[in-house]
Amino acid sequence: MNGGSVVTATNDLGVRFRLVSLLPATVLALFVVGLVWSGAPDHSPSFEQIAAHAKQVKGWTGFLLAIAVVTAAVIVEPLQLALVRGLEGYWGESRLGRLLAAPGKLIHRIWRDHLDAVQQQRGQGRQRPLAVREAAARRLQQYPPAEALLPTKLGNIMRAGEYRAGSRYGLDAFTAWPRLYPLLPGQVTAVVNDQRDQLDLGARFCAVFLLATVISGFFLAGFGWWLAVPAGTLILAWLSYRGALAAATAYGQAVAAAFDLHRFDLLTALHLPLPADLTSELAANQQLSRFLQQPTEYLFALDHGLEEDFTYDHGKDLADAQTDGPVRSTAPNSQTGPVRAGLLARIRTRLSGHPQVPG
Repeated sequence: MNGGSVVTATNDLGVRFRLVSLLPATVLALFVVGLVWSGAPDHSPSFEQIAAHAKQVKGWTGFLLAIAVVTAAVIVEPLQLALVRGLEGYWGESRLGRLLAAPGKLIHRIWRDHLDAVQQQRGQGRQRPLAVREAAARRLQQYPPAEALLPTKLGNIMRAGEYRAGSRYGLDAFTAWPRLYPLLPGQVTAVVNDQRDQLDLGARFCAVFLLATVISGFFLAGFGWWLAVPAGTLILAWLSYRGALAAATAYGQAVAAAFDLHRFDLLTALHLPLPADLTSELAANQQLSRFLQQPTEYLFALDHGLEEDFTYDHGKDLADAQTDGPVRSTAPNSQTGPVRAGLLARIRTRLSGHPQVPG
């Protein structure tokens, strides 16, 4: 039994696990082991000591090291979303979180206003070249509306993608995406998954190299030119973050394309009528987003006449059900809740007093 057999045993965990979790964990583990084998921090580090220790590694040592790395990767895997959210700048609404986020938000607000001024020819007497204005417009697309800015560039790119994907159709992308994603065809899903894997891999390596910088800085603090090692890992962390930014931009474009092409599949799956134009689509999707975000509050508002009811379009399903026999209706009994009773009463009133609008 050796370390290679342990890695092979992870095939059943999927390519994403091996790429996003196992690979960065292995790189960090080997880096830390190399630092320990180098003799630091007690003695002057040397590559000869690393090579000597590596030659002495037996099968069981490699096996136990591989087990430790895989175990760490499995434990850390569920924290991937929290890691990305942390890099995006979601640091909580506590006083400390708002205090830490304030400088970053201010910097990005100033830069966003500058890009907006450049693309709209504000603030200068002479006309800016077209290429400069187009470049400013492209960079401005990486920012959400001013009131939704986050303290990091990654967070603003991700949030801008969310706004582009759903807001132009009246949908809240954060709420609608988990329901739309299972309906996407294989080609679209493959593109979205690939961009998401690249984003997560960049974020994971950014965290790994930052951690490696801290660890190597501690091990090598008193050994002169060896401090080039933490400097190098810091550069690698910056490059990984830049890669995550590029992947986030592509991921946002892929998600926006998925909404452009398949948002009606979501309405069909929910048995809601398809809109006839953009105006009716905006109104219907805003209503749907309110319900998905806060269903309890929506039902309460519906029972008190503050929200509109949904009109379902069952299409062929309804026709098939009617051929099988009459549809039974159940009247509310004494145990029916007041909201449900109110909903049923409103439905009866509408059906008796108004003709049904065709879907």
